[in-house]
Amino acid sequence: YEIVSRDWRSDVCSSDLAVLWDGIIGFANLREAELRGAELLDAQARGANLRGADLRGADLRDSDLRETDLQRANLQDADLRGVELDGANLRGATGVNLEGTIGIPSFMPDDPLDE
Repeated sequence: YEIVSRDWRSDVCSSDLAVLWDGIIGFANLREAELRGAELLDAQARGANLRGADLRGADLRDSDLRETDLQRANLQDADLRGVELDGANLRGATGVNLEGTIGIPSFMPDDPLDE
């Protein structure tokens, strides 16, 4: 499979992504994607656009989310242990548990939103 840079808001779901998520998906636009409960262990998603994505209950352990846009993403019950978050944008993200994460996000959940 080849992942092309485009807007997947209307046509991506976690079952489709599970096939594609075999390694690198950095800089992809998954804005507002429904990824609820997805198993995305050790994903290489550096710089991806996950703004507004629904990641409730997703397993993201040991993933590289450096410089990723997670603004307004729902991370409730997501497993973020070992996730690299250096430079990530977490403004307005909900359900964020930073325990066990690596690095310092550029923006934290309680920082003012970027419109």
